[in-house]
Amino acid sequence: MSNSAIRVGALAALFLAAMSGCAGSAQTREVPIGKSRVISDPRGQFTTRLGLPHTIDEIEDGSVRIQIPLEGSPVPMYCFVLRKPTEVGASVVRIANSVFEAFRSQDLVVENEELVSIEAGAIGEGFYQAASISYVLRSDEGAGTGLAKAASANLDDGAISCNHADAGYAETFRRVFADLVGGFTARSPAYESFYREISILRINGRELGALAVSLQRDAEGDVRIVSEASMIAPAGGAKLDPIYTQDIAWSRPSGALINAYAREANVVGDTTTLALEWTREDGWHVQGVHQEKALETSLDYDGPLHSPLSVEGALRSRLLPHGDETRLVLKQWLSSSPDEIADVVIEVESEPPFQSTMHAGRVTLRGERDMDGSVRLARHETENGGEIEIERIYRRGDL
Repeated sequence: MSNSAIRVGALAALFLAAMSGCAGSAQTREVPIGKSRVISDPRGQFTTRLGLPHTIDEIEDGSVRIQIPLEGSPVPMYCFVLRKPTEVGASVVRIANSVFEAFRSQDLVVENEELVSIEAGAIGEGFYQAASISYVLRSDEGAGTGLAKAASANLDDGAISCNHADAGYAETFRRVFADLVGGFTARSPAYESFYREISILRINGRELGALAVSLQRDAEGDVRIVSEASMIAPAGGAKLDPIYTQDIAWSRPSGALINAYAREANVVGDTTTLALEWTREDGWHVQGVHQEKALETSLDYDGPLHSPLSVEGALRSRLLPHGDETRLVLKQWLSSSPDEIADVVIEVESEPPFQSTMHAGRVTLRGERDMDGSVRLARHETENGGEIEIERIYRRGDL
């Protein structure tokens, strides 16, 4: 859905003419947005909200395209609604890259690309990432400045991505994207979560990523735990390095792990796809690709494993202040070290506010806990003296 969807190639000459000679005023252009109203796709699979004129149609890959003309811009804003999750940060970078590829395909020179912003956070039930990159577009007719904007969000049962390639309209872009994500409702969701939380990821104080966890229950009472994380790291100039991870674990109501699946992707594609299952013949068996290398092995352990659900339950009920323990050791499979079983160690202080420390593989997280025992804010100090901070910013439901 890159070049043909964004349409910047066919409009490049018009776009360049519109920018030339008016860069200062172009950067501040916005359009007034009316009261948002409910809109639906042609097949009635979802509803969302939008406050600008638009056209909406289904395209060849089964996703839905929303085209939104912006007054004063020869380039529309495009948004896409998908019925499955996307790679969020990697999707944002691919969209931004496709803008420049389309320009270059029209023999235009793109130069002076500069990262303007990276955003991450929560909009309603969606966790999102966004980026904007300024640039100079040059041809034989002259030169002008532009601003490529891209954003992507995952929800429980779908994803929304938006892009716009003209100068200005930064606030318009944010508001339209927020309306679409915040107003999204699937008519027949494949999964409905009874619990969802979203956290922000900060690296050395910069908000570069987001994490989301959803819990869904099937007819037998087993729990599907979906954990997603996305990050966009600046890599000099306008270069961006994205990473997206998704872990899916099935758990018994007791918290015992049934099986687990892990995936990691960058802007090129998947680098890790793993499946962990228990069989009578081999015990716990893992198979797939880890960091682009094939992996298949039976683990040297055939006892029960804790799922993320039981780890969270232990934090809330077994440790102080709601339990009477100050230290737990839990057997868990971590996709970061897939060929072994880890001893996850959780310790809490014996006095209020009962702060926690979790050792999981090579990572140590020091947490600030809420009154219910859950970790609201966690910090990890890196080997080179940096700090990673994970702060919960949204929560719905209970465990």
